[in-house]
Amino acid sequence: MNKFFLLFCVSVTLLSGCHLFENKQGNNTVQPITDVPPKEKPIIKPFTKDSLSALLVAEFAERRGQFDLALENYVNQAQQTNDPKVAERAYQMASYLDNSQQQLKMALLWVTIEPNNIDANRVAAIELTKNERGLEATPYFEKVLANTEQLDFLDLTNSNLTQKARQEVLVSIDQLAIKHPNNTQLTYTKAILLAENGAAEEALTTLQKLPTVQQKKNNVVLLKVFLLQSVGKPDEALALLDKEVKNRPENKKLRLSFAHRLISQGKLPEAKQQFLTLSKQYPEDEELRFALVLICMENQQWDEAISYLQTMLNNGINSDAVYYYLATAYNEKGDKEQALANYKQVTGGENYLAAIANTAKILFEHNQISEAQQLLATTRKNQPDLVIPLYLFEIEELQKLNKLPQAWQIINQAIQADPKNTSLLYSRALLAEQSNNLPRAEKDLRYIIKLEPNNDTAINALGYILTDRTTRYQEALVLIERALQLNPENPAALDSLGWVKYKLGDLEAAKKYLQQAYGSYPDPDIAAHLGEVLWKKGEQQQAKDLWSEALKDNPTNKTLQKTIKRLTGAEEL
Repeated sequence: MNKFFLLFCVSVTLLSGCHLFENKQGNNTVQPITDVPPKEKPIIKPFTKDSLSALLVAEFAERRGQFDLALENYVNQAQQTNDPKVAERAYQMASYLDNSQQQLKMALLWVTIEPNNIDANRVAAIELTKNERGLEATPYFEKVLANTEQLDFLDLTNSNLTQKARQEVLVSIDQLAIKHPNNTQLTYTKAILLAENGAAEEALTTLQKLPTVQQKKNNVVLLKVFLLQSVGKPDEALALLDKEVKNRPENKKLRLSFAHRLISQGKLPEAKQQFLTLSKQYPEDEELRFALVLICMENQQWDEAISYLQTMLNNGINSDAVYYYLATAYNEKGDKEQALANYKQVTGGENYLAAIANTAKILFEHNQISEAQQLLATTRKNQPDLVIPLYLFEIEELQKLNKLPQAWQIINQAIQADPKNTSLLYSRALLAEQSNNLPRAEKDLRYIIKLEPNNDTAINALGYILTDRTTRYQEALVLIERALQLNPENPAALDSLGWVKYKLGDLEAAKKYLQQAYGSYPDPDIAAHLGEVLWKKGEQQQAKDLWSEALKDNPTNKTLQKTIKRLTGAEEL
């Protein structure tokens, strides 16, 4: 795990309302479809026979979930009857279907029929704005503000407006603010729109114009925090949250945001303390407890993570996620028996593939190869969507164990079932290279390139194999340069280019490209290549320093070990 994955997990868990902890029993219960547009009071105004018939068609179509048909009839009847309730219903249906053309059309019809209706004016203004007609929206906004100080601008700030549309709204807001200088919603909305336009500094200045009492509201504080972060002042953002949390220790939303910001800055112990406080304040909130689990696992505090997870199970939260992380904690702790038992409880969800793979990995590591292969074969049979990733995983594990005959059997079986799958073909090419079957490797890679001419991974792999295992350097150079044209920042291709330049005798170019590759991706194989180039250039001490650094994190890397022994004559530096 890393802190960015952790931040994502915690944020999604606590802010998006995901159903992470649904109990496993009952997950497959089919619920009736209830997600339909909100309904107003029935339309009871007398209509002509044809209109009434069309409205009944719309009503029944809506009940059957045929929303496009319902919208068509509501729109037609709104135009024919000029009835405000029909126009409103047509607008609601268009909004539900996200039909922007009909949303605008029905909003304008509704406000034409009922020019003094506040809701009609509000939606007309919003729809005009969304369609880059913001200047036309000003009179409608004005009418709303003339009747109420509360104008909900959230529909605007959540509408993915274009920059032009936002700019028009900003002009409109400035015009409205002249007549309504004390309207805080105008100020707050302006700040949001400025932020969305990339004018963070101006947005901060705008927020400062709010009264002190308004500046202490959660949404204003959190917007300030976001803006401070945007202008490169993360410490000020953190200090603001720290201050507000101390002033309002019971405010859950602010403390959650504080914890997230601490995580984003790598301050996991401090973040953990905030989640501990939240968990004490809200002991029944299992998502807060789960956030503590993730932080503990990031800090390799396995026993504490297990304790929280066991509490969740005791509280009836027997979800796949809980079992998965419990198994992972036991696995990291070295308790393989408990790890296997809990991975077995994961029967679905986003962690299912990882649970199967981790189970098989444990079995492979304990030389229970047939059991691992049986598990993977059974899962492939029962889960067709997982066939390819499970084949690739099995082949990789067999290669690690140097069980090449078994790996060949599995990869050929997989390709026979799916002969044009480039992931499987690529896996076989690498297996062939490992088995010194270079003709097979080249044939598979060229077939991939035939199927996918712009597959830079396959092009680079072929170029590298020709460089490392043959003397066809010029042919390799053409391939590698093509791969870099397709993906200029790929460190693997930069490594290949440096390596082929070395083979061609251009040590300066080799050093340049290998340093570039290692700088973006400090891989031990790249370190071996770069060190060899440095060694051949007479920069032996720099080579040794580089290898020593690489060995700290990769003490068993065979490429490093072989390179060092070949060039220095010693097993160790």
